Amino acid sequence: MQHTRATHCNPDVGEPIPGSAAGPRLRQYTDDVERVRTLYWISVLQTVVVVAYLEV
Repeated sequence: MQHTRATHCNPDVGEPIPGSAAGPRLRQYTDDVERVRTLYWISVLQTVVVVAYLEV
């Protein structure tokens, strides 16, 4: 679970996902070593909320 630690230590490590400005701005972090992709958003209080954890 190294990738989730990376997003919690530095929430800006992921790339923004293009979309509507009406909702929360989703970000994605891809770890090629562990072959996973994490979709998340950052709350106003800088809490990382994981939306999806995908094994690729």
